[in-house]
Amino acid sequence: MSKIIAATAIGLSFMFSLPALAADEAACRASWTKMDAKNAGYVMSADNKGHVDAMAKANMKMAAADRISAKEYMDACVKNLFENMK
Repeated sequence: MSKIIAATAIGLSFMFSLPALAADEAACRASWTKMDAKNAGYVMSADNKGHVDAMAKANMKMAAADRISAKEYMDACVKNLFENMK
């Protein structure tokens, strides 16, 4: 009986911690809006080297080497790739 309770507790704690692992989509969207102030739908890689480096470290490929698209940014952001950036 105690093994069942322990297994249930571990399972529940894992289940409830999963949403905490993903970044808040609204926060990602807000940070993208701030980065893409000209509303171009992309930002230049040269101006956002830290983001490019974080994406490369996670093996995320960008469609164009010279820019990060909104979709690419959002995909990386919700995976918390930029969480340690200031």
